[in-house]
Amino acid sequence: MPIAVFDIDGTLTDTSEVDLECYTAAVRSEIGVEIPEDWPGLPDVTDVTILETACARAGLPVPDGRVQQRIAARLGGLLALALREAPHRFRPLPGARDIFAHLEGVGWRVAIATGAWRPSAVVKLEGAGIRYRDVPLASATDRPARAEIIRHAVRGTEAADGEPVVYLGDGTWDVRAADALGYGFVGVGRDEREGALREAGAEVVIADFDDAERVVAHLEELIR
Repeated sequence: MPIAVFDIDGTLTDTSEVDLECYTAAVRSEIGVEIPEDWPGLPDVTDVTILETACARAGLPVPDGRVQQRIAARLGGLLALALREAPHRFRPLPGARDIFAHLEGVGWRVAIATGAWRPSAVVKLEGAGIRYRDVPLASATDRPARAEIIRHAVRGTEAADGEPVVYLGDGTWDVRAADALGYGFVGVGRDEREGALREAGAEVVIADFDDAERVVAHLEELIR
């Protein structure tokens, strides 16, 4: 059975803006460090790698696991507060709530791999109404680098070695991670985001999951 692995922010959920706001506030409040404005251009983009870069530029050591857990918990709490105050900031992308069931119905396994820490990932998925409790979910809580997070999600499906995998994400870092792993890739974005994904090497880019049959067709093409 082939495997489709989904990113969260900008892919399943329209939460990139609120996530960045809360992440920035959590890091600042816990360790007094500012997030670099050029974080989208980092070689690897996860909650851990952004934090590492921010600390390095501030001349500080990378926080240990205990401190990172504290920051992650603060981030999850800030996102939960934002969800209560402004639930419209946690919308799913069109078709995202149904795409897992559709794919499973035509013989695919599904998993989630996000560069976010797990506490924040869960708030965003719940806020957007995305099914996740019975879906393998790997995050920056499990591994620091995106490629390793994706591989961890694939392992969670208990698929046999050599099963074809397609990763779906909205960032240029997602393109690089999929390429490093030798996985197929479907970009998710429109306008400037679509252009950036194609420039980074994505051959297939979709705006959302509203046309589930078209999404399946793209995935099937990538594993032939």
